[in-house]
Amino acid sequence: MPHRQWRPFGIKPGIGVCGNAFMRGDLDTRRRVGGRAVKYVEVIGPHLNDKGGVSTVNRNYLSAGLFSDDSEDLRVRFFPSTRDGTLVARALYGAWRLARFTLRPRGFPVVVHLHTSWRGSSVRKSLYAWVAHLRGAKIVFHIHPSRFYVFVDQQAPWFRRIIYESLRRADVILVLTPEMKAMTQARLPNVKVRVMPNPVDPGVFQPSDSVVRDSTHVAFFGRFAREKGVFDVLQAVRLLHDRGVAVTLTLAGGKGDGELVTTIERLNVAEIVSVRGWLGTLAVADLLRRCTVMALPSYSEGLPMVLLEAMMCGTPIVSCPVGGVPLIVKNERNGLLVPPGDVAALAEAIGRLLSSPGLRENMSKNNISDASEFRSDSVVRDLKSIYRGLAISNRAA
Repeated sequence: MPHRQWRPFGIKPGIGVCGNAFMRGDLDTRRRVGGRAVKYVEVIGPHLNDKGGVSTVNRNYLSAGLFSDDSEDLRVRFFPSTRDGTLVARALYGAWRLARFTLRPRGFPVVVHLHTSWRGSSVRKSLYAWVAHLRGAKIVFHIHPSRFYVFVDQQAPWFRRIIYESLRRADVILVLTPEMKAMTQARLPNVKVRVMPNPVDPGVFQPSDSVVRDSTHVAFFGRFAREKGVFDVLQAVRLLHDRGVAVTLTLAGGKGDGELVTTIERLNVAEIVSVRGWLGTLAVADLLRRCTVMALPSYSEGLPMVLLEAMMCGTPIVSCPVGGVPLIVKNERNGLLVPPGDVAALAEAIGRLLSSPGLRENMSKNNISDASEFRSDSVVRDLKSIYRGLAISNRAA
């Protein structure tokens, strides 16, 4: 689809603010490596060491070889746009990275892949899209939240205009679910949209015959926030404990720790609840292999990485039918789905799995079988195909 002219602040694409040719992508998209012209794709997102799902996605791309320096003429690099820290530190780091991306004199990518969430992420990636368009790069927008458009449509008119004008510049928009694809096509009918599942590293997340699951053990992974359902899990465990069910709970995550500690004390469940904070990849995999149930009763989701990781490890799941969850968790097949906010139903589902070894075994087998489509090597092959198609069609190539 040809770009229509987009001229923020009256600047024409391909012309620098000083009137020279600096901003023209066709002058600086190649480098000679071993006598060959090498084109670059740049994937832009939060730092690979950051916490959160988008960083995990890119770490899995890394492990599958997306960013390896191989002999291909098209090479993919990762460019961190932000990183964890205080608000001031994040702002300064983000501004520095954007300036470095914008002012790069040579080796500018022919394709820019922008991972976007909401709030500050959507604004940052819009600025990157503006720069990439001016320098002649093809643009891939990768939208992660299932409620992205709900958030955008609730903002001020100027904010909505910035986001939608940036999305219209995309050559491809990647989303996590068919529902998000339909929502995107309804708002942006002239932009190509593809469903791209999140990748899971099969070398790390896999079942283990040598690990024995604790039949009382429930695990939760994620931010300690109400929309993730962590307080519902605590209440459900309290109900089960009161009924005489042997149950223990591990909470792995972060942010909102103060309210979490207060709630644990109020419910008097400190003896059966362990809070471990954010875990590294290997520790997450180990916990998923040791727990009997992975509970994530979120009120909204995209395609949660931890559910895919649980599937790869063969861990039965209890979650809610929101966002992309029903696409991967099939009720009674590989997990149980309960209405968000229904603590009684959540307690019933967890208790049922804890007391039903046969049901857990069947769900574990189904999870391992169903998870094959999310292998990172398969997802990376599809992604490279998209990059190559855009690079070939790039007027700057």
